[in-house]
Amino acid sequence: IYHGKIMNYPLWYVRSLFAVFVLHYLAELLERRLGMAGKVIVGIAAMALAYFVWTHIDEYRHYCDHSDLAIAYFIMAVPATVLLFPLFHYVAKCRKLLLRSYDWRLMASVMVVSAVACYIVSPRHYLWFHYTMFLHCSFVQFYASIITAVATLYCLAQLVRRLPYFNYVGRNTMVVLGFHMLIVMLMGRLLGITDHVVQFVVLAVMMPPLIWLCVNKMPVFTGHFDYLRIVDGKIAFWWMKKGKKPSKVEN
Repeated sequence: IYHGKIMNYPLWYVRSLFAVFVLHYLAELLERRLGMAGKVIVGIAAMALAYFVWTHIDEYRHYCDHSDLAIAYFIMAVPATVLLFPLFHYVAKCRKLLLRSYDWRLMASVMVVSAVACYIVSPRHYLWFHYTMFLHCSFVQFYASIITAVATLYCLAQLVRRLPYFNYVGRNTMVVLGFHMLIVMLMGRLLGITDHVVQFVVLAVMMPPLIWLCVNKMPVFTGHFDYLRIVDGKIAFWWMKKGKKPSKVEN
């Protein structure tokens, strides 16, 4: 709760992710139409735009610091979208490779190397993505930090993905994203619980039943159903098919 307002500010990520998907789709269309020339154009344009945003990050930070909090967090997705699009676009091209299963010893080794590299190249002030991170590292250091951090988390996910708890929560991360900050704020505001370890334990215990409730009882609210359907060979919204209620998407 900030200035009398309840701000679920981690949801800026959802807006950013949607925008990145749109940019990725448009880039894929351009690359398919122009071939190698399209790939070169997309690569140069993506990095040039990212560098432009980077060089103007101080202006963005000044605007956020002097704006209404709701507006500041609403536009927070803009620089994140531009800066993270190149990574998303090219990592998405490797999805078949990333979806494979690998030997746990290889994943453990790569995870350790990536974690050490992340610690070395990341700015000491921030080891997570935050807009003030831009103040403490260079353009190259920023991307090196993210690439090594993502590699570490990918290897960790490969190691724990067969454990039921991580498998279930990992397939429903949007629910976690949408509710975790609200729970943390309520714990601090109503119960006075501010210790991060206690908050983490409470969240870890609460998430599985909360995910089950959202997915099974509120599929529309959590987006666990098909907004668009193919009806008689045409794209239609779910309510256009008579007698058909929204159904949960299988994980």
